[in-house]
Amino acid sequence: FGEKEWRRVTVTNPEIGRYVHKDESMPPSTQYQVKVKAFNNKGDGPFSLTAVIYSAQDAPTETPTDVSVKVLSSSEMSVSWHHVSDKSVEGYQIRYWAAHDKEAAAQRVQVSNQEYSTKLEIG
Repeated sequence: FGEKEWRRVTVTNPEIGRYVHKDESMPPSTQYQVKVKAFNNKGDGPFSLTAVIYSAQDAPTETPTDVSVKVLSSSEMSVSWHHVSDKSVEGYQIRYWAAHDKEAAAQRVQVSNQEYSTKLEIG
């Protein structure tokens, strides 16, 4: 009664240093507790302190709207947009490239989820 159910996983390669658990049925942003212990052929060591983690969030499904560009000079422009309402957005990535280039050559700028505009240097 009131006991926590722990899932035990053994990572047999000590060189790995990390473990990734994949479960497609896991809901996004679900809280989990994790603890780790070392072992060898003589036995088990003590567990670490318990760490609280959260499963990953789903990718945003909305796109920013009302994207506009204002030319500030021959080498600078300002880009602004209306933010998405998804609360899980951590930031925005802006890509820009010359008309004669392909998108693969794009410059990338990232801004926080609190910013809805940024200045870009051209050339």
